[in-house]
Amino acid sequence: MARQITIPVKGVDFPNRDARLHGKISRRFELATCQPGEPVRLVAEPGNPVDPNAVLILSARDVPLGYVPAERAPLIARLLKQDGGVPAIFQGIAGTTAFVRLSLDGSAPVLPPPRPTVETVEEEPDYFTDPPSPFD
Repeated sequence: MARQITIPVKGVDFPNRDARLHGKISRRFELATCQPGEPVRLVAEPGNPVDPNAVLILSARDVPLGYVPAERAPLIARLLKQDGGVPAIFQGIAGTTAFVRLSLDGSAPVLPPPRPTVETVEEEPDYFTDPPSPFD
């Protein structure tokens, strides 16, 4: 059985550091152009001043999308160093959070089946308005 996980993309609201490489493309704009199943690339950043285990997530167009969450970064950074790569794909956006799907065993990542949509049932209000008055 394939070992795959879905993780959120962190730091999507921060600007990209190197405007010379990526122009002025914001991470949110680039996320909006990503399609579910599109490959993304993970790059270890051992020189990152905030976290030496930081792992950058790049789109298929090599534009930074954000980072692997800090609690998962040591494992992913170790796998990147040992195996030379961790296959990953863009999974989608839910609300304001973007998600990527990673394969921890080197197999091709697969999108999980879509969750069923929940139908909302129109509830009757707890109060009733008065009918219009003939004197208004």
